[in-house]
Amino acid sequence: MDIKKALVVDDSRTQRMVATSQLETVGVETITAENGMVAIDLLNGANRLPDIVLLDVEMPVQDGIETLREIRKSRRFGHLPVIMVTSRTGAKHRAMAREAGCNGYVTKPFRPRLLLETVEKLLGAIE
Repeated sequence: MDIKKALVVDDSRTQRMVATSQLETVGVETITAENGMVAIDLLNGANRLPDIVLLDVEMPVQDGIETLREIRKSRRFGHLPVIMVTSRTGAKHRAMAREAGCNGYVTKPFRPRLLLETVEKLLGAIE
């Protein structure tokens, strides 16, 4: 089985580390970006695309909703499953994320099991 790879995009170093450590416990490799613009640059330059993207909503430079819209426009990586991982729990942000094309929505502070279940649902078994 090939090793799955995730792109974790969050302006909080702590949040990137928490998500990364959770994914690595089930054998998922990770790459990280601190905002949407860096994430898009990584995706454009990647030899091997990640299998999934975890994306924060509120970030400087380029936020998660803008980044998700840009991902969905791409012929090369528009198909990637994207999970929004955010402290925004309200219906407004959920609706914006859904309209922009997200595949999952997990609120922070996230329960590790819920995050991994959401990733597994989109990628198939990862353990």
